[in-house]
Amino acid sequence: MSCDLVETLKQMAVRSLAYAAFCFAVQHISPIVSPLVIPGFNKLKEDKAKASNWYNRNVSFVHASIMFVRAYHFWTTQQDWRLTVSQAAINERGVSEYESLTIDIMIGYLVYDTIYEFRHNKGVALMLAHHLVGFFSHVLTRAFCSGPASYYT
Repeated sequence: MSCDLVETLKQMAVRSLAYAAFCFAVQHISPIVSPLVIPGFNKLKEDKAKASNWYNRNVSFVHASIMFVRAYHFWTTQQDWRLTVSQAAINERGVSEYESLTIDIMIGYLVYDTIYEFRHNKGVALMLAHHLVGFFSHVLTRAFCSGPASYYT
């Protein structure tokens, strides 16, 4: 499987930034939806910090749900991982389109959450370090089309 670095990075940037925009949309829709679902939510809205944290948790919940569904789908329907019998075959396989999209989604979420942390929590150092390490791990997996790395990032 060949990997064109420039095309891979372009695709990754477009899809990741689109997903980050989706995360921001979920955050901005949360003030509209939350009062409809949670009785007494308007009282929480009075404290802007608590309300902002709630909206961020909504985004985290939606993201975690999407990732769970994608992981479940992968492990139950994608057959190529079961057919791989040797490390050499794993190394040659590269990253499937399904895996690369899932990684791009994760990168997009890290972009969203890093921006959120800077804006609302003044960039908690350990959280930012966690996001940077994850970000570079995912980007390198995509940049080098590394099948084995996709299982560890």
